[in-house]
Amino acid sequence: MWQYICKSHLIASQIVKQILPATLVFKDIAGLVKGASEGEGLGNQFLAHIREVDALLYVVRCFDNADIMHVAGGVDPVFDKELIDRELQLKDLSTLQKRAIKIDKKGVAQPKEAAAEKAVIKNLINHLEKGGNARTFSFSKEERTIVAALHLLTQKPIIYVANIDEQGIQKGGNRHVRALQEVADQEGAALVQICAALEADIADLPLAEQTQFLAAYQLEEGGLAHLTGKVAIEGKDYLVEDGDIIHFKLRG
Repeated sequence: MWQYICKSHLIASQIVKQILPATLVFKDIAGLVKGASEGEGLGNQFLAHIREVDALLYVVRCFDNADIMHVAGGVDPVFDKELIDRELQLKDLSTLQKRAIKIDKKGVAQPKEAAAEKAVIKNLINHLEKGGNARTFSFSKEERTIVAALHLLTQKPIIYVANIDEQGIQKGGNRHVRALQEVADQEGAALVQICAALEADIADLPLAEQTQFLAAYQLEEGGLAHLTGKVAIEGKDYLVEDGDIIHFKLRG
């Protein structure tokens, strides 16, 4: 299970210990279209928003409904996921190519550092051109420092959110979810199932009635609560578990 650090910080002072609840902010970014990396649709605006976040949630349609048209003509969550991947990969390729040009100038003054960075960039470009994401590439400790400074979009941690219908929720998923889950497993990423229609209904109910509403669908908690449980900030005493992906926030 993917844990991305967010429960609470324990702040110690000379006099008292305070527990400050962590703040988790979700940014709803409009979907992108093919060619976004070159400015199509909301292109540049979309990609600029992504640079500002610490992790990505891919909300992917995983239900069939003839009354709700899909922009691609049919429901295929893996295709949708790969479309987003490719646009981010193309943007990262552009970033790396521009950085490589700057390194050629920098190399005169710092030949050793420039050579190390250029080698990493070369390997990354090859990986991205083959359809891989930076987060799935294996780096040494020294290389990770170089990659972090590049601020690549495909380096960000990810959680897949499968948006399914009420029938899918009651059955624990469907063929679309299974297809997306297979891809998520290959990447070592988490997947959460959510029925957006149910979440909207839950949000309109008084807190006391929400549990009863969920019980009617044999659910212990809403999808958003389950999603938040996948994303967590921990203090210095957190014990890392097998499978955790950790993003360290350092104060410069």
